[in-house]
Order: sequence, then structure tokens, then C-alpha cells
Amino acid sequence: MGELLTRIDARELTEWQAYELVYGPLGPAYEREMLALAVEGEQRTHHLMGAAHFTDDKHPNPIDPPERIARPSEWFTHRNQDDDGEAGGG
Repeated sequence: MGELLTRIDARELTEWQAYELVYGPLGPAYEREMLALAVEGEQRTHHLMGAAHFTDDKHPNPIDPPERIARPSEWFTHRNQDDDGEAGGG
């Protein structure tokens, strides 16, 4: 981090932070986000195709509804959180 601060000033760092907020993260995090979005889209497509072919009560859709894939930034967050962001207790 020290080397970074000798080459880039605070203004430029702030500009890069703003860029990432608007256009998404740079580096491997961006690739993981795009891959997760692609997989979720594929799941959605399969579910809709199943619904198109199996629409009556006699033959339910054999394809499960799509599930959101946890992003790397969410891997270590607490699963039971209130709306305030605090961990929920029992």
C-alpha cells in the first residue's frame, strides 16, 4: 500500500473508487461477478424452458427455480441478519 500511495495521490484513488462503484470492481472480482450472473441467467433460462413444456398441475416443472449465487464478498457474512445488518440471535 505504501508503494501505491507514492505513485497515486488520494484524488486518483477516489476516482478509481467512484469508477468501481459505477462500473463494477476491477480484477478477478469482476470476473467472478460476471460468471455468477451468467450462471444465474442460465438457471433462469432452464427454469423458464421447463415451465413452457410442463405447465399443468399433472406435470410440474422438473427444473428448480433459479437460486442466487453468493458472491465472494458475501462468503463470510452471517446468514441470519436483521434489516439493520446486525446478526440475529435465537
